[in-house]
Amino acid sequence: MSEFIGETPRPHRADVEKRARRDRVFLNNPVIMQGLGLAPLIVAATTLKNGVMLSVAVLLLLTPTRVLAALLSLCMLLAVLPGAALAEDQPQKQTIHIASAQDLVSLAESCRLDSWSKDKLVILDRTLT
Repeated sequence: MSEFIGETPRPHRADVEKRARRDRVFLNNPVIMQGLGLAPLIVAATTLKNGVMLSVAVLLLLTPTRVLAALLSLCMLLAVLPGAALAEDQPQKQTIHIASAQDLVSLAESCRLDSWSKDKLVILDRTLT
């Protein structure tokens, strides 16, 4: 209870916490926040002239930013493509299939030098026992 006449009683702590949780849910809702952001525009566009002017302003704002974003993404894509083109110019690897223990022994004898095994792809066709 309040000590002075006419003083409003303070809310209990539980009520304050409940209100804070409810307000955070309200303020973190992106749909509501977008709606609140657009409310002044809707009020300002009550006449056809104002609506057309707002539409033109939005187009003048959004079009250059979208074009700039598209150009930046194109530049990034073109920066990556030369690396992909170099990867395609690499020599084809020779494929060696291992189907038996004898093939594996033959591969081991051939691999005495690292230079021999360069650009070779070894595929194990089946389990060796």
